Amino acid sequence: MSPGLIPAACEHPPFPGGLRAPDHTLTYLTHYPPMDNLTFGLTMLLVGMGGTLLTLWLLAILMGWLTRLCQPRAKGAHHE
Repeated sequence: MSPGLIPAACEHPPFPGGLRAPDHTLTYLTHYPPMDNLTFGLTMLLVGMGGTLLTLWLLAILMGWLTRLCQPRAKGAHHE
């Protein structure tokens, strides 16, 4: 076996209730083909941009909430 590769053949585990999966083995690379560079790059681009926009949206909500919560008092106002 080459270093860094998953074993070539794997059998399906038995299903609950005594049923069994088909009696054949699948190679890992046939079942899960590797990503090419373009697909990997676009996936990283979308996940990175989505994560960044989600984080900025959550920070904007937090800052708006803190602004409403901690507004300065008007002059002459009494402490409650």
